[in-house]
Amino acid sequence: MVVRLLMSRVSDRMSSPGWLTVQRCAGAQDTYLRTYQGASDARVARFLLMDRLFPRSAFHALREAENCLQQLDNRPTVRVGAKAEALRLLGRARSELEFLRPDELLDDLPAQLLGLQECIRDVGEAVSLQYFHAAPWVAWTAPEVG
Repeated sequence: MVVRLLMSRVSDRMSSPGWLTVQRCAGAQDTYLRTYQGASDARVARFLLMDRLFPRSAFHALREAENCLQQLDNRPTVRVGAKAEALRLLGRARSELEFLRPDELLDDLPAQLLGLQECIRDVGEAVSLQYFHAAPWVAWTAPEVG
């Protein structure tokens, strides 16, 4: 949801009051102001995406989702690569955010957000395929009399 909130303001100037609204919607305004001791709109996107300690940041959410999937996966440990597609996708998205320079995030914020949103969608599909095996529906018909 944080990524969607940021996508709604990505075309605004960084000095727009809409960024303050994004903070409020994400429940981040108080924490942000305590952390940075003043408003700097250029840091809002970095805080909501990359902060390691803020529980509603995208980075924190990716890391927690990765931990939860690792706990769910009861297959034996593999020696190379991720055990499941969802874990691989989450790990890649998390590491891209983790090792991205903060100033590079704002260079192409729309592309970063779109890529992150697509990755989250792909993770959802991978989790669905791995854990929720859907059987085709059965159509009941009246027996033929004859």
